Amino acid sequence: MGDVFLNDVFIGSVPNSKKFVDNFRKMRLKGEIEKVYNIYLNEQLDFIYIDGTPGRIRRPLIAVEKGVSKFTQQVQEKVVAGELSFEDLVQKGIIEYLDAMEEENAYVAFDEFDLTPSHTHLEITPLAMYGFNTGTVPFSNYDEPARLMRGQKTIKQAVGMYALNYQKRKETDRNLLVSPQKPLVETFIYELLGFDKHPAGQNLVVGIMSFEGYNMEDGLILNQSSIERGLQRSFYYKLYSSSETKYPGGLQDKIMYPGKDIKGYRAEEDYRYLEDDGIVYLGQKIATGDVLVGKVSPPRFIEEIEGFGQMINLNVDASLALKEDEKGVVSAVSVIENVDGDKEVNVLLRDHRNPIVGDKFASRHGQKGVVGATFKQSDMPFSENGIVPDAIFSPHSIPGRKTVSHVMEVLAGKVAALSGEFVDANPFDGQSEEELRAQLKSFGFNPSGTEVMFDPSTGKRMEVEIYVGSLYYLRLNHQVDNKIQARGTGPVQLLTRQPAEGRVRGGGLKLGEMEKDALISHGAAMLLKERFSADQTKAMVCTNCGYLADPYIQRYKSKCPICSSSSFETVELAYAFKLFINELRSMGINPSFETKDRFFE
Repeated sequence: MGDVFLNDVFIGSVPNSKKFVDNFRKMRLKGEIEKVYNIYLNEQLDFIYIDGTPGRIRRPLIAVEKGVSKFTQQVQEKVVAGELSFEDLVQKGIIEYLDAMEEENAYVAFDEFDLTPSHTHLEITPLAMYGFNTGTVPFSNYDEPARLMRGQKTIKQAVGMYALNYQKRKETDRNLLVSPQKPLVETFIYELLGFDKHPAGQNLVVGIMSFEGYNMEDGLILNQSSIERGLQRSFYYKLYSSSETKYPGGLQDKIMYPGKDIKGYRAEEDYRYLEDDGIVYLGQKIATGDVLVGKVSPPRFIEEIEGFGQMINLNVDASLALKEDEKGVVSAVSVIENVDGDKEVNVLLRDHRNPIVGDKFASRHGQKGVVGATFKQSDMPFSENGIVPDAIFSPHSIPGRKTVSHVMEVLAGKVAALSGEFVDANPFDGQSEEELRAQLKSFGFNPSGTEVMFDPSTGKRMEVEIYVGSLYYLRLNHQVDNKIQARGTGPVQLLTRQPAEGRVRGGGLKLGEMEKDALISHGAAMLLKERFSADQTKAMVCTNCGYLADPYIQRYKSKCPICSSSSFETVELAYAFKLFINELRSMGINPSFETKDRFFE
C-alpha cells in the first residue's frame, strides 16, 4: 500500500504505487489531469507526492517513449512552418514541465544520440543547462562551471546603455557607456535579450602578451590614443533630491535663495550658481561645497530666546550642497510633487569618465582586470600590418583558470572582423575551432591566430609571435573616482576622538590587526606609532594610588579623588582607552596604573 500526499496533505492510499504513478502521467499527457501537477514516487518509503503549489521552478523537457523522442521530424517541420507553437507542444504532451521533485524519477538524455529505452526525457537543447545569464557567455562549453558563474556575474556589472529615458528616471547613480557596440561573437541568447538595443561593451583589438610589467597578474594595458578617440568612455550620473518637508504645527521647509540673515548661512560664493528660485541652473559645472538647491528650514524648536529675553524665530539654512570628492555638470533639473504632496527638486549631475589607471574591466569569461598603465600608440607594439592593439592582456591568467573560451573568442572575433559577419558562439552547436581556423587561413592570416609583432622602442621584430584578435570587453562600474579615499587631518568623532568613518565625510581608512602584522613583517614597525595614534591624548596618573585622571586636575591644582595626593605623572595614551576606563568606572571598577621612566630602567 502506498500513501498519497497532495500538496503535503495525506489524502489516501493505493494498492500499487508504480501503476498509480504511470496512470497519472498518462492521464496528464492526455489532458485529463491538469499539467500544473507533478508527481514523485519515493520507493524506499512507498510514498507518492503530488504537487501543484505555485512558485515552484519547473523546467521544460521533451517527452521520450520507448527510447524515441516525441519531438519527431514531422513535428519539427510544423514548428518551423509556424503551424505549431510552444504552447501546442505542451498541450499535446510533446514537452513536459518537471519540477525538482519529479526530476528524481526522470532519466534525462543530454542529446538525441544518447537516447536508450531507459530514458524518460530529452533536453530541448544542451544550452538549456546553462540558464539565461550564463548562456550569454560565448563558447561556454570550453569553460569550467565556476568560471562561467563569475563570467555571468561580471556581465551584470557592465556599463552600458540600460535605458534611453535615463534623464527622466530616479535611480541614485548610474553609468552610461558613450558608444556601446554589439558583440562580434555572440550566442542566440543575445537575440532573446534584444541586446543590440541596449549593448554594454565594446569590441577591442587585444594582444595576449606581457609588456613592460604593467599587466602582471590581472593587470590590463590600454592604448591611450584609443582612449582619446573615445574607447570605453562613459558618463556617471548621480541624482540629488531635496523637498519641502512639512512639520507638526504648520511649519515647513522652503526651497528658495537663502537670505544672509538666516542661521548657518554659508559663504556667499557657495550660492553663486543658484537662480532666483533657489535651484541651480542647467549646464553649470559644479564641485565640492557648491549648493545645488537652496533651502530654508524652520527652527528645530519653535521659539528660541535671543538677545534680551525676546522670543524670535530663527530660520536655519538646510541647503543641498555637494560633499567631498563630488563634481559634475548639471544635466537635468525637475520640479515635481512627491507622494507626500510636497514640492521636490531633483538635480541630475553628469560626470565624464575616461578609463584611467585603477578602473576595472572584464571579458565575458570571468577574466576581470584593473588598468595597470596606459601607453600612447607610438609606445605600443604593432603588427606587420600596422595594427596596434587597444588592450594588452597577460597570458599567465589563462592556463590556471582554464578559460579556453576566452582564447576562442579572440580567434572568433578576428574572423568576424575580417569576414564582416557575426560569429555564432552557441555552446555545443556553434562554429567549431576547425572552421574558424580554416576561415582565418582563407583570409591570408596565420590559422593559429598569432601574428608577428614589433617592439616599439627598438623597431625590431619580437622573437615570439603574439596571439592577437578581437575581444568584447566590458567596462565595469567599479571606478577609481567613486572609490578613491585619502586623508591627512580631518573630522573626528565626538565620543572616541577617532577619525570619522566614510569616504563622503572625509573619514580615514582603518588599520586593523592584520595590517599591523604586515607593517611589522616589512620592517616598518616605527610606522605603527604614527598609524595607531590617531586619537592620542594626555592623561595624569597618580603616583600614590595609580588613579587615571584628566589633565585638568593638575591645571586646577586639584588633588587625587581617591587618595588626596597631588603628585601626578603625565602619560600619553589613546583617547579610546581613556574612554574605556571611564566606562569601567561607571560599572564600579576602578583600574589603577603604575608608571616608570622607560629611559632609566
